[in-house]
Amino acid sequence: KLGGQYADYIAHSLQAYRSGARGGSSTPDLMGSQAKELTDQQIADLAAYFHSVKGALRDLHDVD
Repeated sequence: KLGGQYADYIAHSLQAYRSGARGGSSTPDLMGSQAKELTDQQIADLAAYFHSVKGALRDLHDVD
């Protein structure tokens, strides 16, 4: 589900998980533990990678 996401959204989300500002009841343990050791460069790289992967995201642009 990350494929095709906007890079800035992924980067912002990972930064929030890393800082502890984002997370739910089970999410902080999983995502927080994964993101807490990431550097800014690694976050940027991951965001760029997942943005470049073809995903199933669709918007309503050009929908009749």
